[in-house]
Amino acid sequence: MGRQNAAHTASRLTAISVKNAKPGRHADGAGLYLLVKPNGSRSCVLRFMLLGKSRDIGLGPSGPGALSLAGARDEVADLRLKVRAGIDPLDKRKKAELAAATAELEEKNARATFRTVAAAYITANFDSWRHDEAGQEGRIAAS
Repeated sequence: MGRQNAAHTASRLTAISVKNAKPGRHADGAGLYLLVKPNGSRSCVLRFMLLGKSRDIGLGPSGPGALSLAGARDEVADLRLKVRAGIDPLDKRKKAELAAATAELEEKNARATFRTVAAAYITANFDSWRHDEAGQEGRIAAS
């Protein structure tokens, strides 16, 4: 087992290899990959298996002012512990994003009044209604 780990560390990425990497997927070991797109953007990705399915989770952009290689390795170690425990980090992230979006929507709806909702509805649908003098007066009164 020690021999296998030594092989993985021998081919690990370095700061210089990250900087000079050509487009493609470059392995660091333990499921961590550097993904370089044709436009030159770099990001770190963790590839893992859970319940027989291969999954990829983005860790964020890599490079100056972004996620460092050491930071990505630390994050991969934490995520791999969760995967070993049977927790899918992608599902957990999606649930957190959904909860945040739901909270934002609830906050937005709490600020909405009947007047603002009615005005938005009238503005959105006014052109499809019949336009006579009463319609014009109704729009002026609603504004």
